[in-house]
Amino acid sequence: MDKENVEKSKLYQYRGVQKCLSEGISFLTNHFLRFVRLTLPVSLPFALVVAALIYLACDVTVVTDGTVLTAVAGGLSGLCVVLTVFYVALIYRLLQLNDEGYDMNRLTFRRLYTQALWPLFFKALGVTLLITLIEAVFCYAFQYIWQLTPDDELISFASIVVGLVVLSLVALAVLTPLTLCTPGALLGQEGFFRDISTAYRWGWRRWGKVFSLNLLVGLIVWIVSTLLFSPAIVVGLMQRNATMSMMQGDAVDLPGGFGFWVAVILFVSAFIYTLLLWLQHVPVAYQYASAKVSDEEEHGQKKPMI
Repeated sequence: MDKENVEKSKLYQYRGVQKCLSEGISFLTNHFLRFVRLTLPVSLPFALVVAALIYLACDVTVVTDGTVLTAVAGGLSGLCVVLTVFYVALIYRLLQLNDEGYDMNRLTFRRLYTQALWPLFFKALGVTLLITLIEAVFCYAFQYIWQLTPDDELISFASIVVGLVVLSLVALAVLTPLTLCTPGALLGQEGFFRDISTAYRWGWRRWGKVFSLNLLVGLIVWIVSTLLFSPAIVVGLMQRNATMSMMQGDAVDLPGGFGFWVAVILFVSAFIYTLLLWLQHVPVAYQYASAKVSDEEEHGQKKPMI
């Protein structure tokens, strides 16, 4: 990407960590109502599935039947992953259209939900599975070390603690650059695996900045998620405890339609949660774009060898 295209591009620009975060938030707030309306075909089913999962987890009559719980929760969890990936593909498609100069205020369903969306979906699904697999390896390693039993002759308690600390540092170092792999896979144009490897290399070279942005976004998402789902989980647990009491023969006095309002609260909380996906992906996409511009600028300044 040459200097002229960089100056015209809305996505591929030089940005620091703070600017990536602020402009990532502004991208949603500047077109909030239109983006919410355009993503309703995905956000509404997603909210229903998440609300159903939490509702089932709080329903003691379902929890007591392991077979039903496993089958229903497993199916809903899989559907939740697919809807989340599709929503992420929508976010990146909107970023592409905005970068191409398309007027976001005139964007329609027909223009957004086109064949160009499906390659993004499959790329997002592929990179999600890849990152999940890598994270699963570290989770298994953590679990293995955690379950070790201290032995005076072979394994000491101190060695287990040291192993957990070392593994934590390795996981932090290896997993942090993976953040750029999702925008690399969806925005890159050199092939799926090559785009991922290039994005990971850029993330490794800019590890401190990537970690800083991850930390800021993670804190915001954690705080908002806690405030958002705490009331929903509390009322869900109230219903669960009331159901357990009724099954034991105790008298329980809950307002009429309490279960319905629990479901409504869970749905509203899950729907609002979809907005956090923007915060998780748009600032990272801006950071990837900034890394791409910086890398091409560095290579452009190198003199060819004669």
